Amino acid sequence: MSLLRRALAAPLLAAAGLALLAVPASADRGAAQPGAVYVLGNQPSGNTVLRFDRQADGSLVADGSFPTGGTGTGASLGSQGAIAVDEAHHYLYAVNAGSNTISSFRIRPDGLRLVDTADAGGVMPISVTVHDSLVYVLDAGGNGNIAGFATIAGHLSPIRNSVRPLSSPAAGPAEVSFTPDGRRLVVAEKAAQRFDVYTVDGRGRASNPTVVVSAGVTPFGFAIDDDLHAIVSEAFGGAPDGSAVSSYDLRRGGFRVVSPSVPTTETAACWIAISTDGRYAYAGNAGTNSITGYSIGRRGELTILDADGKTAEAPAGVTDLATSSDGTSLYARLGNGTVGAWTINDDGSLTSVGTFPGLPATGTAGIAAT
Repeated sequence: MSLLRRALAAPLLAAAGLALLAVPASADRGAAQPGAVYVLGNQPSGNTVLRFDRQADGSLVADGSFPTGGTGTGASLGSQGAIAVDEAHHYLYAVNAGSNTISSFRIRPDGLRLVDTADAGGVMPISVTVHDSLVYVLDAGGNGNIAGFATIAGHLSPIRNSVRPLSSPAAGPAEVSFTPDGRRLVVAEKAAQRFDVYTVDGRGRASNPTVVVSAGVTPFGFAIDDDLHAIVSEAFGGAPDGSAVSSYDLRRGGFRVVSPSVPTTETAACWIAISTDGRYAYAGNAGTNSITGYSIGRRGELTILDADGKTAEAPAGVTDLATSSDGTSLYARLGNGTVGAWTINDDGSLTSVGTFPGLPATGTAGIAAT
């Protein structure tokens, strides 16, 4: 068995064992289970991952800053997924957009331990995704590309011939993500208003992209549920109250529009999170300091939860979103240097838990939760 195949097999066996012990998140939306929230500092003086402990009520306590060994840019990356946590919550991966590298950390009860920092395979990495022992990074600089890595215990090894182009040098990419089955990679392109879809082979190498036209304007952040529905935020160029969210059916290898451009009635919807049970999606609106919720139907169809688009309001622009792994909480990185927290209720409504300081005033990127 090859080294890569062994690397791929071990996490699958571990995940299978964990699945036997797991309790469905939708079964109980009570007190939060222990976990953490992570945000990328993205500072040019030295990049860090900032950690917050999750409390039983979903509130947060700042608990350390962990250097990545690289540098950030100190400015918005215009992306979703600047940090990513693997399915088993053992490793965290982060981009260093200022030094063209990515970093891996071992997640420990007392914080993070830096394992490796590797060349990103391109210029200005802005988004990273992980599935089992494969990691792919999206590089937005130059002509733009994706690049793949095999990981063993968090150590990053570039996969030969895995660097692949985007649809065009002027794509304006925003996010790369694996589908839950790990068979495809999807990239959203803000400027080109397209999606690049790559097939991943048994050696972890991505194909050249198949290009799909977006249903709406300025596709930005997206999330893909376990039923292979992609939910995509559409910023519509920041038009006042003009944003929307679309859904797509990715089953049977397709990319079929289900709900095209369902309005948020809000401004600059750029980020998406899906509840752990797959019933609800939330769009973060940077221009109107709000979160818009949608229910997700069995076929992936979207229905807005609140006619005015305000499922929750925030004290500053919502600039990224993550749901906790136990399904109880939604977290948002806010434009005022805080993290907002909400309880996800059974009907999809959100109850504010508060906002929690501890971020640099500007330049932060990404958010992930366990």
